[in-house]
Amino acid sequence: MRKVIFKGRECEVCYKYDAYGRALIVTPADSIGIIRYQQSMMRSNPHPFFLPFYLRDVDGLMSLIYRVGSMVPLQEYIKDRKIKGADLLYIAEDIVKGILEAKNYLLYENGFVLELDYLYIQPEEKRIAMLYLPFITTSKVNEEFKNFLLRMLKQVRFEDKKEAVRYRGAFLETLKNDSFSLLAFKDMIKGIKESEQGGKSDREKRTAKPFRLTSPEKQTSPETENGKGRKGKKAGITAVLKEMIKNKNEQKEDAEGDEWREVLDSLLSQKKGVLRSLEKEKQG
Repeated sequence: MRKVIFKGRECEVCYKYDAYGRALIVTPADSIGIIRYQQSMMRSNPHPFFLPFYLRDVDGLMSLIYRVGSMVPLQEYIKDRKIKGADLLYIAEDIVKGILEAKNYLLYENGFVLELDYLYIQPEEKRIAMLYLPFITTSKVNEEFKNFLLRMLKQVRFEDKKEAVRYRGAFLETLKNDSFSLLAFKDMIKGIKESEQGGKSDREKRTAKPFRLTSPEKQTSPETENGKGRKGKKAGITAVLKEMIKNKNEQKEDAEGDEWREVLDSLLSQKKGVLRSLEKEKQG
């Protein structure tokens, strides 16, 4: 058992092996502020870059269980091998994509752990999987990402020295900008790929899929699969809001009133954005 600080909160961390493979167990010192509905949303809407988790309550002590399987920490991956410039590009891009897509899943952009020891990769496919903590936090995602990338650039070893100079230079030039943002970084990666690879790669073409949100209470129907499930999408967001309101009194001890209002306001804002997109889609 190892003690670490995640998002300013003390947690105990360990790995466990069972019939299902390897699991990471994160146990916060207290369960105050844990947002329970996000567990259901992530399990009902799996994302290739997010590690799914479930909550386990033993005698009032809450733990988060993440299935890691055959993935390895990014720290171990870059320590054991030299990598190609294109691989580093995809790793950074997948992390940014995942964070920017978090709001579509009713998750917080600053809820991901951007640490080399707790960010995982599938070595064969070079696929990233990020650890998400369902906590209310005030951390700044742009700053966290900058610090994470600087740490990775210091440790990564390139196969080609020319690539090392080119990619490190491009990354550092973007990071030192005072107006740095994840979106700007994503645009920088897009520019590199267009100049060196002619745009979208075969890897992206194979994996690109349209986003569809499924609520925990309403699984995807054939109508939604055929692209006609607008009512289902609206109902999905609404169901989550109803669940939040219904369970507010039961979970009152887990967050103060101001924090609850912040969560609920965020959800309402996201719902409005989804509904506006659906109306534009309908009109188009």
